[in-house]
Amino acid sequence: MSALQPDDKGHIQELLAVLDGQTALLRSRRADLAELSEAMVAADNDRMEAVLRRMDQTGDAQAAQDRRLAAVRQQIAEGLGLQAAQLKLAELAERLPDPLGGALRRRRQQIIEEVQAFRRQHLQTAMLVSQCAQVNRALLEWLFPASCGLTVYGSGGPNHWRRDTGLVDAEL
Repeated sequence: MSALQPDDKGHIQELLAVLDGQTALLRSRRADLAELSEAMVAADNDRMEAVLRRMDQTGDAQAAQDRRLAAVRQQIAEGLGLQAAQLKLAELAERLPDPLGGALRRRRQQIIEEVQAFRRQHLQTAMLVSQCAQVNRALLEWLFPASCGLTVYGSGGPNHWRRDTGLVDAEL
């Protein structure tokens, strides 16, 4: 890896800003998952819909942040004579002088911690959704034994539900 050029410090500052944005998005997405779980438990459909819309918008923001991160990584890597895929935050932080290197190490650690917290919240939300589906399926089976037909209604109109199938139609 070649030495950091004076004009690369601007790119490093931009990288720090992008990493701050990534951390904020992770926090936001984790909060959305927690709120979705709360809305599910409270059976608050309006709140669930609002959270799901917000999650869609956050996904668009995440895609924009990812593009920005890729561009900054590419610029820094080119300045150091590397491929963008070879540029690792930990290695870059060790090669930077202390104010920038320390800031980059802190941002990297924050992202690691946020990703871990996001994964835990995602798992908790997925387990809640799975348990809700099991309860709903058990209720339907209890209310409508296999000998009875059952018509359920969704956004596409009537649909026939069969025992031993999921609650959600996976067809698009």
